[in-house]
Amino acid sequence: MQSGKRCFICNCKENLTKHEAFGGCNRQKSMEWGLIYYLCVMCHREVTDNEKIKKKLEGFARSKFIMNYDADLFLKEFGRNF
Repeated sequence: MQSGKRCFICNCKENLTKHEAFGGCNRQKSMEWGLIYYLCVMCHREVTDNEKIKKKLEGFARSKFIMNYDADLFLKEFGRNF
């Protein structure tokens, strides 16, 4: 665990894992662009099992990216609008 990090969903500090906002072929790009969430093991499991929560995290990451860069670059890098 890294000091100061908290689960993005439940705010706990223990048993954290990194979760890339976009998986599959976009996993590496998520890491390159800093679209990483720290999640506790329980929340990470919930995200992988619950499509609705996964889509919310993807939408949040997309919004964060567009605020820092722009929508055209997002589409260029990730190939679709999440």
